[in-house]
Amino acid sequence: MDQHQRKDGQQPRLYPTPEGGVELECRIGRLDLSIEFDPSCATAEWHALDLHQGTVDEQWVALQDEHGMQALGSKLQRVLACCDQTCEA
Repeated sequence: MDQHQRKDGQQPRLYPTPEGGVELECRIGRLDLSIEFDPSCATAEWHALDLHQGTVDEQWVALQDEHGMQALGSKLQRVLACCDQTCEA
């Protein structure tokens, strides 16, 4: 997250989960975004709610899936680049 965080943006909130994982929550432009890293299921779950359109984008990636995790990082980078613009995640 550090390499993708915008310096002028709101800092993400990090929370421990009951399963022993970590959840990141932040508002990026019109998106309410959360990414949960769950070691008990060995997954990362992406959940983005578009506050203007009311649409939800969800994706699950295995933590061991290097390409999937890189794709998730690229997706985050695209969202950060678009912010308030009308861009696809």
